[in-house]
Amino acid sequence: MEKEIQKSQARYFQCLSFDESSSFLFFPSVTGVKVIHVYGGALVRVIGDIEHTERFLNINLYQGQALKRDVGATESVVTNGQDDFMSDPCLIVTAFKKNRFFIFSSREPSEE
Repeated sequence: MEKEIQKSQARYFQCLSFDESSSFLFFPSVTGVKVIHVYGGALVRVIGDIEHTERFLNINLYQGQALKRDVGATESVVTNGQDDFMSDPCLIVTAFKKNRFFIFSSREPSEE
């Protein structure tokens, strides 16, 4: 699969992402999405290694809702009273030659 990626235009669209603290680097590899601690240089985790048939290329990290900010002199954007919201970071990735995206999260699906 790597030779096929090198021959296609997809090799130009691979990306990496830092978390908001700039302490962790997320990047796609053959075995999944690797998480590296930047200051220590250690491999922290491999995400998506169970999806061994997929070759992830694009990565986007969502770490929570935006902070409260002032819009104007009398208006402000609020979080609708959800100040106690527990953020759950999500990693959104796409794979080579797949028409879908994958969302990796630490949250377990509900049993409703």
